[in-house]
Amino acid sequence: GSLIALYWFTRKRAVSFWQLADILTLPAIFALGMGRLANFVNQEILGTITQVPWCVRFLRADPLQCRHPVQLYGAIGRFFTFFLLLRFNKKHKEGFLFWMFLFLLGIGRLLLDFLREDLRYLGLSVGQWFSILMVIGGGYVLFRYYQEDFRFVSFLYPRKD
Repeated sequence: GSLIALYWFTRKRAVSFWQLADILTLPAIFALGMGRLANFVNQEILGTITQVPWCVRFLRADPLQCRHPVQLYGAIGRFFTFFLLLRFNKKHKEGFLFWMFLFLLGIGRLLLDFLREDLRYLGLSVGQWFSILMVIGGGYVLFRYYQEDFRFVSFLYPRKD
């Protein structure tokens, strides 16, 4: 829905869709991180039962069971992504930050959802299935259209001395 509204707005105002998507990416990922902190405070999105030393007992669930604080893991991952994208926020082709955001968010959600107590379909949650699409789509677009923006990664482009 957000992308449809963004597309409509950019068409109506004659603004570049990808440029505006890049501008909105950093506040969006920061807000998503804050949202995960709110999920923790509200005891939403339960993690799997565990015995790790930092496990949390949620009153809304079985208070005798200690669970992974997946909301905090998600917040940390989103804030890490925020700072990583902030570091990449230099001269890139339009849309680069948006596609990196989509790709990194997909990877984080795909991995983290293994610790969430969600319904599974063929071993994965619905969020993980959508994350696979995000990773494949984002990875494809980044590889296909933004290869020159990855020149800072030395192991992809070794120096020719």
